[in-house]
Amino acid sequence: EKESWRGPGMRAARDAGTRALAVRSELLMMLWHVLNVNDSFAELLVRHARASALVDALLRVILDHRRAADTNARSLAHLAAIVLSSLSGHRVFCVHLNRR
Repeated sequence: EKESWRGPGMRAARDAGTRALAVRSELLMMLWHVLNVNDSFAELLVRHARASALVDALLRVILDHRRAADTNARSLAHLAAIVLSSLSGHRVFCVHLNRR
């Protein structure tokens, strides 16, 4: 395979970014699934004092990937929005956000 004009270092960085995107999407998918299956976990998560940090992280993913050219990156933004929507369905979560 012919190297691009930027050299092999750029290709390695691109491959690392793709792997990082895959890991993030798998973690978000797992979080969404556990939130939907286990109500006890959802209650624990929304009552935790660091729940606002989770909101910050989800919003960062949404803002960073919402207009990406890559379909996988846009899907990651959609998945983060779904997780945030799922969390907002819990009254305790919404009350906690209003206190912050």
